[in-house]
This record gives sequence, C-alpha cells and structure tokens, in this order.
Amino acid sequence: MLSPLLDCARLGSARRRSLGLSRDTSSTFAAWRVPDTRHVRAGQAVRFRGVGRLFESFEEAWDAFLVREEPLEDFFGRFADEEGHLTVWLAPPGPAAVAEATAVQAALEGTSGLVATPSHWLHVALGVGSLDDADTVRERLDAFGAFDAAYGPMTCFHEALVLEARSPRFAELARAVDPGTGRTFLPHLSVAYVDGSSETAAIRERVVALRDRAPVVDRVTHVDLCVIPVPRPELLAPWRVVARVAL
Repeated sequence: MLSPLLDCARLGSARRRSLGLSRDTSSTFAAWRVPDTRHVRAGQAVRFRGVGRLFESFEEAWDAFLVREEPLEDFFGRFADEEGHLTVWLAPPGPAAVAEATAVQAALEGTSGLVATPSHWLHVALGVGSLDDADTVRERLDAFGAFDAAYGPMTCFHEALVLEARSPRFAELARAVDPGTGRTFLPHLSVAYVDGSSETAAIRERVVALRDRAPVVDRVTHVDLCVIPVPRPELLAPWRVVARVAL
C-alpha cells in the first residue's frame, strides 16, 4: 500500500477502490499511486505524493540501489499537515530485532538526509485493518502460532533504509489479517527514513558497509492493530494500539 510507511501491505482491487487508490501500471512493483487527496478510514482527508517504481523482490531493490543515480525520495514530503490517520496491523519486533536496528542506526549516525526510526515506531507492517474486524482476525489467528523470523541484511527502498524480514510465515500472517494482501509482499523493518533531498552515493557507501552484517533471529509473538497519525508534524509520534492478538 503506502510504501514505505506501510510499505509491505498490498491491497486487493476492492479495497484499493474503497480507499481511493489507483495502480500505476508502468510500475513493476505493484506500486500504488495515491491521489492528492484521499480518505483513510474515518473519512479524514490525507494528502500524499506518489512514489517511484517499487520492487518485486529484495534482490531487485538492492540491485536498483547499487546503480541508482537520482536522489532518494523524501519520505516526510509525501505528507501534508491535514489531520488524518491510518489503521493498520503491525508485527512489533522482539528485543533481538530492536537491538539490531539500534546497532545499525548507530552505524548510520551522522549520515546526512536520514532520520532514524524511533524505537516506539519500529514495526513490520502487515496490512490495513479496522477495529470492527478485530474479532474476525482473532479467529483467523486462533491456531496460527508464534514463529521465528530473520531480520537482515540491510537494503534500501525509495524512501527508507530497511532490514529485510525473512520468514514465509509473514506472508501467511499478512493474508490472515488482511485478505486483500496481494502476491508481492516484502516484509521489512524500516530503520531510517529519508528526509528531504539526499545524496544517494554517500548513503550507499554507508549501507554497503553494513550489508554483510549477519541477520538476527527473533520471535514474532503477536500483532497489533494500530491507529497511526499521519499529519506531517505528527509523523513518528507514538501510535495508539486498539487491539492485540497473540499468536
């Protein structure tokens, strides 16, 4: 859906129409372009700018980053000041994944054009949700079970530096919380967002040096339904958890 904020969700056609999203058919990544004004959940208008071509795989994202010449895209510039929110299912990272994200952020400290993701904002996004659907999701996940996932290596999307989140069960989990999740699903943990115009070569030099870090394994034990404020002044502020489902 809205990459990279909720960068991993892929909406079905009915859900896309209900949210006012349109597909950019020139993209190979199931890129969803967002009109200048759209309504999200409670009918509150939120303004976004579209992003560039998105990716079908982590390998494609990395290969594109290695040869990218244009600046990375401004994550914060996609949002306007109007009040609004997104309601989404997120998988919070465990302590080992948080520690790895923190270590990577420390290595990236001082890199111009990047804002580190606050610890309270670290997440793997799964799909859009609604409090009205929480009981149904709880039933779908009744026997799902907790699972291990690997976090790493580092890669880069258009507007964020991320840790790849590797487990086939992430895709199963995403489809369970949001049946509209599409074929392409790249679960990941964003560790830094691009702020303003960035020098791609300088960022690439730092990220390449971190690419060989060994992935860490952590346990995914629950999912949260979160209401995320998205006016630009409130981005990265704590969200509100309105439902939690143990796995």
